[in-house]
Amino acid sequence: MTTQPSAVVFPDGSIPTRNLDEFFAEHRSAGQCFTIDPARRTTLVGSQGTRLTIAPNSFLDPSGWPVRGQVNLILREVFSRPDMVLSGLTNTSEDRILESAGQLSLEAQCEGEGLSLAIPIAIDLPLQAGLDNPLASQLFSGGVSQTSSFGSGLRFDWKSAKAKNIQLKTLGEKKYLHFPINQLNWWNCTSFFHRRRSRIMMSLRWSANETPVEDVAAFLVFKDFNAVVRMYPSRHGFSSWNIPKDVVARVILLGFNGKQFLMGKSAWAPTSSQPILVEMESTTKAAIQSVMPEYCL
Repeated sequence: MTTQPSAVVFPDGSIPTRNLDEFFAEHRSAGQCFTIDPARRTTLVGSQGTRLTIAPNSFLDPSGWPVRGQVNLILREVFSRPDMVLSGLTNTSEDRILESAGQLSLEAQCEGEGLSLAIPIAIDLPLQAGLDNPLASQLFSGGVSQTSSFGSGLRFDWKSAKAKNIQLKTLGEKKYLHFPINQLNWWNCTSFFHRRRSRIMMSLRWSANETPVEDVAAFLVFKDFNAVVRMYPSRHGFSSWNIPKDVVARVILLGFNGKQFLMGKSAWAPTSSQPILVEMESTTKAAIQSVMPEYCL
């Protein structure tokens, strides 16, 4: 049984945003909804081509019993750098840069209760153009960084799942990265940035033309490979370390002062230890969403 999404749920842009974490959470919560019979073998196909093959009786209720009623699934797919920035899902593992082949999340509920997996779900992730070495891909799960600067708080990060069984698979004329997941969580099929480069620390200073700003996030976006790094707050702005030297990148800044969004960007340029200066200007949530593909690609 192959199932297409019965509905696509996106956050209501009119919902008030209190801080940037809520802004990122709104984009992470966007997903495709499926309803399935857990007793049947089912294949789901996401809007960006991700395929999920679910065996019968794959789900357990909170008490550990097999689920009998209909299961509601929410699939989220993040493949591009614009979506990574908007979702706050950067591509690092304890400050080591990852080149992403695609990120996804799966959530399952029955009658409002969260479910777990009794049997792994098989994932076929569509192979993205330009990926350097697909066979070097590893599986990472979503977690919290153990490396952070003072005042930066908890930060989403990727942890190695230590899976050795990612395979290249062909279905029809399309190629996929094939692997199982054993938990309902965020997953990233990715590889460490492997090109031989010197490593540097980058620093950023920003201004907002005297506009008060309560909340600021800075992202380092790479032009020639699929990765985004969230910079750490520092005394005078933001910084990032262990960055490869002389790869083309730009900084994108997002700000929020309780009522007004702000945004700024640097020019595309080779990475260096020279401080970057960026000025933010007032904007809207809709404008940020609209221009992000242009700014990141």
